[in-house]
Amino acid sequence: MSEVVSQKFANIISDFPILTKDISECRGRIIYLDNAATTQSSKAVIDAVDSYYKSSHSNIHSGLHYLSEMATVSYENARKTVADFIGAKKNEIIFSAGTTAAINTVAFGFAKHNIKPNSTILVSGMEHHANLIPWQVLAQELNLSLKIIPVKEDGTLDIEQYEEMLSEQVSFLAITHVSNVLGTINPIKEMVRAAKKYDIPVLVDGAQAISHTEVNVADLGCDFYAFSAHKIYGPTGTGALYIKDGLLPKFRPVIYGGGMIETVSYSEASFLVDDVARLEPGTPNISGVIGMAAALNYFSEIGKEHIFAHEQELLQYAEQELAKIPEVKIYGNAQHKVGVISFTLADIHAHDITSLLDEDKVAVRGGHHCAMPLVKSFGLSSLTRASLGIYNNEQDIDALCNSLQRILRIFKI
Repeated sequence: MSEVVSQKFANIISDFPILTKDISECRGRIIYLDNAATTQSSKAVIDAVDSYYKSSHSNIHSGLHYLSEMATVSYENARKTVADFIGAKKNEIIFSAGTTAAINTVAFGFAKHNIKPNSTILVSGMEHHANLIPWQVLAQELNLSLKIIPVKEDGTLDIEQYEEMLSEQVSFLAITHVSNVLGTINPIKEMVRAAKKYDIPVLVDGAQAISHTEVNVADLGCDFYAFSAHKIYGPTGTGALYIKDGLLPKFRPVIYGGGMIETVSYSEASFLVDDVARLEPGTPNISGVIGMAAALNYFSEIGKEHIFAHEQELLQYAEQELAKIPEVKIYGNAQHKVGVISFTLADIHAHDITSLLDEDKVAVRGGHHCAMPLVKSFGLSSLTRASLGIYNNEQDIDALCNSLQRILRIFKI
């Protein structure tokens, strides 16, 4: 690795309490390579959540007392932090329970009520279930066609085929920014530009992209962008949805309750129109939102460019070292990809691999990774996935490779 990047990340693991202590007397320190599932939280995030509960825990917006005002300020400041982080305006950010909830909000709050009858929805062949199943259900409900953009052998989308699929018949495009299985970075800006020739609304699933590549929604040109805090070193159960300015009034709420109303009688209710509260009824995950803002600030303070460089150098090292093990086959070899490495090891089942790696304190994930159709398209039932974060280093990769070699010896391969 370059000296600048190596020095910057040499001690960063000390910011993450769970990674610097023994999990138990028998287990010792864990080598965490399951970041595509969820990232760990830094002391900055933990302290922010702890501070909220210790000094300003209260409900927001409706209270006029000191604690409520303090909590409200922190919550709304977090909205600006999210907006700034992805190049949006504050009034374009909705808080959600995560990417899954955000995508469902767009599917059933916007698309269901604005989509053209007898039209087509496009998704890709590499979508996470969270960006596939809602569109399957919506297509079934409205008698729409759901078409799949093919994935090529190298793990990239067939863009020529995608462009041929575009037409006036297509009424929505839902596409992942980065594949959680293959690590592929899709050319979202170009795909959006092509879709907009037909005025097609575009939703981007940014769950795997948010911590690994630059995200600027204004530059991408998409209408909706969703991500989860726990994918970028923040708390679970929290996320954000970008809704391009002017589209919010076209949403029909999918959850109803307090905070979103203009007037209510015993027989009917009217709802806020061009206000983020329209889609944020009830008491939100206040501490989670504050923790998310702390995570984004922590990320920005380190420097996005340094983080991306660190992960790319580590990815190259990992692929180099895994290539020395002939029994390893990596799926997803796009030129532009993030630190997600899905592989097979001889004919050993992924669950056996992950269990044996765990014996060596190496945490990875095995299975279909909530992308069953994609994994099946490779003729497989499961893959083992090692995914990188800012606290990983070359020694972690060495530990992974050494453990894989041990597994081969166990199976006498």
